[in-house]
Amino acid sequence: MNFDRWKSNDDYTYAYKIFNRYHTYMNSLYWSYAPAYAYSQIAYSQKKKEGGQLPTTHELFNLSGKDSERVASNLDDWSRHFKEFDNWTRLNALLSLNSYFEIYLSSVVSLAVESDIGLQFAASKSVDGLTIVKNGNSRGYSFFDISREITMGEWSKRRKRFKEIFGSAPQELTTYEKDLEKIRNIRNSVAHSFGRDIEKSRSRSQTDILEIQRISIKTLKKYMSIIRAVARSIDEQLLNNHIGDYEAVFYYHEIKSTLPVNNHVKEFKKKLNSLYVKQKSFSYCEQLIEYYDSL
Repeated sequence: MNFDRWKSNDDYTYAYKIFNRYHTYMNSLYWSYAPAYAYSQIAYSQKKKEGGQLPTTHELFNLSGKDSERVASNLDDWSRHFKEFDNWTRLNALLSLNSYFEIYLSSVVSLAVESDIGLQFAASKSVDGLTIVKNGNSRGYSFFDISREITMGEWSKRRKRFKEIFGSAPQELTTYEKDLEKIRNIRNSVAHSFGRDIEKSRSRSQTDILEIQRISIKTLKKYMSIIRAVARSIDEQLLNNHIGDYEAVFYYHEIKSTLPVNNHVKEFKKKLNSLYVKQKSFSYCEQLIEYYDSL
């Protein structure tokens, strides 16, 4: 394994690795809740089928304690509330999904522009962004300002701006544009108007509670799959064309002052390999350090 500044030895950026961890985490959270919901609704349905007088919610689930009075005593009322909460849980799962996806977008886009600073002047790879970082002259460059143009507004405009910056955009941004726009709109309604239509919620003539946005588990799974596919496609393009091994060299830049003079390369190799699945060789780390010193 040899070091090549513009060719990564890894399959994805570290930013994507963090995104994937959040994605797995959110998936685990939702599915830890799903069996409890299904079990309680089955218990409720069985009591309904038995006929006769329904037990109270407290009797069916043996509820007690100071907060038990907050639960609707009527079993039908409780079931209706829980079904609404089930939908609300999916809406908030989608809100979180959109949030960590946009954090990833901001991170990977700013990473690509920081790495390939010439992108701002239509001169890709003409200057290694590490030169700017190493010499402490990066304060005048608004990497995150550029990334905001990809993380805000309608997706048609985001895709257009992505192409302007990087020359092309992954096909997934076109294929899933309508779905991404639906996700964005749902996110806005959940974040700004409790899952309701924003404009109707703000109307002074509105006196009743509006119907909440509905989202099925099938739709949530679909959107989670789409977000992962879009993130992966963006990561692949930016890693291969503009980031390369920037993250590894930047990591060296961040920790080099903490490395011992003796066994300098060996200690860096140990720390670097703790971050990645694909292990880097001593020769790779040596070449990386030599490259950094040459900047």
